Amino acid sequence: EKVQIVTHGDRSTFIVGPINLPVQLDGETVFFKWYSWLDVQMIEGMQAEDQVEELIKSLPQANLANNQQSSVLVYGDFEHAEDALIRMHSICHTGDIFGSKRCDCGFQLKQSMKMISEHGAGALFYLANHEGRGIGLFSKALAYLLQEEGLDTVVANEHLGFGDDSRNYDEAIRVLKTLRKLPV
Repeated sequence: EKVQIVTHGDRSTFIVGPINLPVQLDGETVFFKWYSWLDVQMIEGMQAEDQVEELIKSLPQANLANNQQSSVLVYGDFEHAEDALIRMHSICHTGDIFGSKRCDCGFQLKQSMKMISEHGAGALFYLANHEGRGIGLFSKALAYLLQEEGLDTVVANEHLGFGDDSRNYDEAIRVLKTLRKLPV
């Protein structure tokens, strides 16, 4: 009952949650509801509950630790709140985890969580496949080297053959609509 399936074309998005997640914010414990999702090729002709069982069986071979998955923290009555806050946050290994001063991503992440909890309802989408504007951690490291040579972020990404922003929000929007009970 805590696994939803949203089909779109020949794919399915499996949404797991809510899972109660206590988070430390400014010395206070705030409780969010955590969801994670995985977008996979749909198995034609298979019922939803059978798809869940098949997915669970395939997890040990899926090697998901090598591929980041996205998730969302939900606070308050997100489904029904008319003025819920929403933050689409791109993962930033250097800013979110290490606190690098090369960007303000870590600060934005914490501020967003604080603002959502103070507001009373909202969701923070943590988009794992968005590292470095969607170019990935390794490519971001190469872009950082180019930035040390004087290039700005966009020019460095373009120098590596990427567009100025390679992120895609389709999966996050699908999950957002599902959590708010809107037509997908």
